Amino acid sequence: MKIANNYRLLLISQFITAFGDNALIAIILGPLTFGYNVGKVSEQNVNEVNAILSIVFFLPYIVIAPAAGFFNDRFPKTRVLFAGNIIKLIGVGFCLFGLLKNLDLHFAGYYIVGIGACIYSPAKYGILPEIVSKDKLVKANGYVEMLTLAAILGGLWAGGKIIDSISQDRAYLFVILLYMFSGFLTVLMEKTSSNPEIRFFESVRDFNKNLKAIFRSPRLIRILLGTGIFWFAGAGLRSTLQSWGLNVLNSADSAMVSNEQLALLKIWLALGIIMGSGLAGFIHRTGDLRAVRIYGWLVAGFMFVLSYVMGRGFSHVTLIILLVTEGISAGLYLIPLNAALQSEIDRSNLGKAIATQNFIDNVAMVLSSGIVLILSGLAFSTHSVLAILASIIALIVVFLKVPPKSNNAQ
Repeated sequence: MKIANNYRLLLISQFITAFGDNALIAIILGPLTFGYNVGKVSEQNVNEVNAILSIVFFLPYIVIAPAAGFFNDRFPKTRVLFAGNIIKLIGVGFCLFGLLKNLDLHFAGYYIVGIGACIYSPAKYGILPEIVSKDKLVKANGYVEMLTLAAILGGLWAGGKIIDSISQDRAYLFVILLYMFSGFLTVLMEKTSSNPEIRFFESVRDFNKNLKAIFRSPRLIRILLGTGIFWFAGAGLRSTLQSWGLNVLNSADSAMVSNEQLALLKIWLALGIIMGSGLAGFIHRTGDLRAVRIYGWLVAGFMFVLSYVMGRGFSHVTLIILLVTEGISAGLYLIPLNAALQSEIDRSNLGKAIATQNFIDNVAMVLSSGIVLILSGLAFSTHSVLAILASIIALIVVFLKVPPKSNNAQ
């Protein structure tokens, strides 16, 4: 009974913290929309702030990735989940304090939130084998993923709606309450086991050893490069979609653009990825990567189209179709690569391989955000930034020919 209670509490806690994560970024970015609408903020300013926030959020996933794995293996995962929420709460506190003292504290606060997310994320999956029977593990993972997606979509919309309706300080207090409630639910969970025998430097050595081993496999390194390209594109869009939306919505409608409208654009893109991910399972067999480069070029091609439509007054329906189509292409691109990695890695090394994949994906996101930041600092328009990112993606995909599967287990 206690185990079943842990699972229910995990699902609710995970939904609330993910909801808070996505509402928070909309709340931080909301004032940029207001400034752009009245001509006080340029699209380059919008892109710069978005890029910096992306970098500071994803950086902890690179810097402390080995440490996050150590904490999750060493300490009870129920306590790790609690710690992740508390760290996020502290980060939002910095953002709130930044309204009074220094707006740059928003970046420090969001970096701290990134640390909390980096600690929390592996624990929410790692705890499942400890609280769910083996025969229900696949279904349990599915529920966690489903609720995470619902939280992302709901959090994006709610964050935009909230910052349009109330002051930023009150919006931050709302997110603080979410993290507090999520943390409280983890305290109610029955404490799971710990492993005091695990040593930090051994964990770091294992991480580095696995990274080197994967780099020796031509097929696996190209698969990981492929998933990295997906997240490179995703981070580029994350950093530019606000200014893109402000431009295309202003062109299509003379009324002021709201944060809720911008959030809905992100939701359409996310729904497209979900649709493409589901479609990939029906179209491709596991390990069949022959169409991956075509999908990669489609992702780059539709990003070019996103840059083309700026300032041309296209209708909302056309913009929605474009975003959904870009998302479908991205989902069709990513899922065969993920499935190939999971099926071709020895089960005993799968956790380490996924940790390596996460590391490479986050490096790709920081690189993409860094490119946006540099180009925006050089006064490149969003149109130009998107076109350059699309060109980089298309060029890398040229070299993404994945070798046939080896008969030797990795």
